[in-house]
Amino acid sequence: TIGLVVGDVLNPYEAMLARECDKALRDAGYFAMLAVSGTAATLRAFIDQRIAGLVLIGAPGEREEIAAVSKLLPTVYIGRNLATETVESVSSDDALGARLATEFLLGLGHRAIAHVTGGTGAGANSRANAYRDTMQRQGLKPIIAEGRYDVDAGSAATDALMARKDRPTAIFAANDLIALGVISRLAGHGFRVPDEVAVVGFDDIPMAASEPISLTTIRQKVPDMVAAAVETLTTR
Repeated sequence: TIGLVVGDVLNPYEAMLARECDKALRDAGYFAMLAVSGTAATLRAFIDQRIAGLVLIGAPGEREEIAAVSKLLPTVYIGRNLATETVESVSSDDALGARLATEFLLGLGHRAIAHVTGGTGAGANSRANAYRDTMQRQGLKPIIAEGRYDVDAGSAATDALMARKDRPTAIFAANDLIALGVISRLAGHGFRVPDEVAVVGFDDIPMAASEPISLTTIRQKVPDMVAAAVETLTTR
């Protein structure tokens, strides 16, 4: 039995990872025991059940907690690079993805590009730093709105951004849920997307491709990440 911990089961990207993980573990001959809370009590309960290993998706949030549990049994974290904590982890190149998103908007002629961050979410710092560096290399001023990985954060950040005197003509959201909040709030303010304000997300959740939204986004390769994570864990 492998413990599968999902920090935010309402986040479609984390749900995609969990579903793919469950299938990959079953194919490898393991049973996945799911938890939708990454608290210390949950992790301790898993350990008390004598599970063989742990797959962590978006939880726990604190690197120290992740490092501590990884010392107790084989653990792999999907979605955040934890090499400095010597924890087995599999992640996309968040910096590259953010740079591609920003350069895409620059290539369309935008210069006032804002970024709504993912707060303390996995990969958020790398995405924000890469956006900032890309803007500064072009001699442009970064416009940062602090957020988190959910729709409401996108809505709140959009209110703040569009109230600025130098309001942006493009917004790079740290994930697709933020982008959905941004698009919805822009419509509420009377701005047309992408005619008046362009929006780019990150993750490529299923609803991003729906006809009404048709969101430009950076795709994370979920099957490849999960395959690498399960291989790492089963090898351990």
